[in-house]
Amino acid sequence: MNNGRNNVLDEVVDKLRILILSDECEENEKIPAETKLADRFGVARPTIREACRILEAKGYVQRVPDRGVFVVSKNPSGKGEQENTVYWFEEHKIEQENILKVRLVLESLAIEEVVRNKTWNSTYSALSENYKRFLGDGFVPSNAEYYTWLDEEFHRIIWNASRNEFLIHTCNSVLIPVLRDMRLNSLKEEVNWQSAAHAHEKILYTIKKGNPTQIIKEFSDHIRQVSALFYQITK
Repeated sequence: MNNGRNNVLDEVVDKLRILILSDECEENEKIPAETKLADRFGVARPTIREACRILEAKGYVQRVPDRGVFVVSKNPSGKGEQENTVYWFEEHKIEQENILKVRLVLESLAIEEVVRNKTWNSTYSALSENYKRFLGDGFVPSNAEYYTWLDEEFHRIIWNASRNEFLIHTCNSVLIPVLRDMRLNSLKEEVNWQSAAHAHEKILYTIKKGNPTQIIKEFSDHIRQVSALFYQITK
């Protein structure tokens, strides 16, 4: 799990946190643009964007649409649902680490079977409808259980397309129940809801394009990004 990519992300998160804590940044002020931070830290813009999402989940910054990322606290203590979410992840760290390892294996097998059987086209309509419902009219904190159910359904649609009955049964009867609390606590936060929506959108796009290699890559990247965010929250 702690591959080179995650090590780079960890380093960028630490550097960005140090920047936020320095005199260079003040609370309620905008941090430097993604392009400037990418040049400064020697990484690609998506890495900066992901680091900002992680620090937003931790309470340091907030992304304001069409305006940028702003410092909200240099010493976030956690408030309300955010505090409960972080505490839950910390309390269940070892358990969730093991689940995420198994999840990566099972879901990677599922998408590989979908590609091998060329059944991805049959999933597009159902996945697209699921994505529209997930977006709805935007994030509503009280809808966390609904988002959890929709996220489960999105992945279930893909598993079912694998046509591997044992794999389908394992994912539905084992993986969904053990991931439910993790999903529910994660989707109480807007930044995690946005991350899931963005990942699902990219998966839909690659399925529509019909590129088998890219379908596997985007789906696997989604699972790895969930793992990366988990490790950062509990760091």
